[in-house]
Amino acid sequence: EARVNEVIAADMPVTFSFVTQQEAADRFDLKRLPDGASDVVRVVSVGDYDHCLCAGDHVRHTAEIGAFRISSTRYKDGRLRLVFRLS
Repeated sequence: EARVNEVIAADMPVTFSFVTQQEAADRFDLKRLPDGASDVVRVVSVGDYDHCLCAGDHVRHTAEIGAFRISSTRYKDGRLRLVFRLS
């Protein structure tokens, strides 16, 4: 929680760029792209902290998120599942 809240408080800019799937394949795992996805994909960057492929909605700065708190954790199918809240 503490590290996530540090990143949020840093008010990092969230930016977008578009690259071809071929360019993205050098940096990202494309297995999770849906079948029939466009050849051009969106890369979301959170400052220099993180870069990922995404098709969802995003804030413009991390400070817009508010506080992060883990509500619960559990393992399911060999994966750690986190339930969290944002304020």
